[in-house]
Amino acid sequence: YQRKMRAKLYVKLAGMLRSLGDPDEAYATYVTALESDEQNEIAARAVLERSIQRSDWPEAARVNGVLLALARRGTDGTALAHQRGVAARIARAMGEPFDARVYSVESQTLTGWMPPLKYGPAGEAIVRYE
Repeated sequence: YQRKMRAKLYVKLAGMLRSLGDPDEAYATYVTALESDEQNEIAARAVLERSIQRSDWPEAARVNGVLLALARRGTDGTALAHQRGVAARIARAMGEPFDARVYSVESQTLTGWMPPLKYGPAGEAIVRYE
């Protein structure tokens, strides 16, 4: 409980620092909040955004993993689809084309952009459900 409260206070402080025009200190404070509570979604989103801006792909993948886990627990399929889309972008940037494709297909399936896929045994084509 104390860790979650500490993280919430750090997030509030980071928001104030950001509004005062100190993005570097705000980022450092968001990192501290995330270290206090790995499941603080606000801090995770802020750290993810900065990691992507800086092309720090290993950090972005780690933080996006936290957000993916949080989205899986929720009932909002749109949030999960979004995080899987972000995961696809990170995987492409890290040179992982297979992972990027898997995340991309999962994201598109969740949003309804494509029907669910049926995976056949190894070596067979992927078939769409009719």
